[in-house]
Amino acid sequence: MDLGKSRPCGRHPDPGMTQKDSSTLKRRRGVHHFGIKWDSRAVKDLRSIDREQVKVILKKISELANDPFQGKQLRGQFQHYRRIRIGNYRVIYSVLKEFITIQILRIGSRGKVYKRKI
Repeated sequence: MDLGKSRPCGRHPDPGMTQKDSSTLKRRRGVHHFGIKWDSRAVKDLRSIDREQVKVILKKISELANDPFQGKQLRGQFQHYRRIRIGNYRVIYSVLKEFITIQILRIGSRGKVYKRKI
C-alpha cells in the first residue's frame, strides 16, 4: 500500500463530491430507502376508508420510500409537512432525514384532512 497516494474517503466515492451530491447519488441508484412509520391517527383514518381505496393509498405510500420528496410541501404553520394526493384523499406526512424515516400523520379527504389536528 502506497501511503503517498490520497484515497477518497469511504463516504464519498469522488474526493471532489460534496455530502449533498453523495446523498443524491445514493437516491438515484435506489440505495437510499426511507422507512415508513405510522401515527396512530393515520391508522385510525385508514379504517374509515373503503378497502379498495385503501389498497391504492397503501401502494402510493410504499412508493414514498424510494422518493419521499415527491409530495408537495405545505405552507404556513404546516411548512414542515408534505402531502401527496391520491384521488380525493390526501396523505399528510413528514420526512425525518436524520432517521431516514417517513412519518405518516393523517389521511383523509381534501375537505377534512386539513381541519383535523396534525
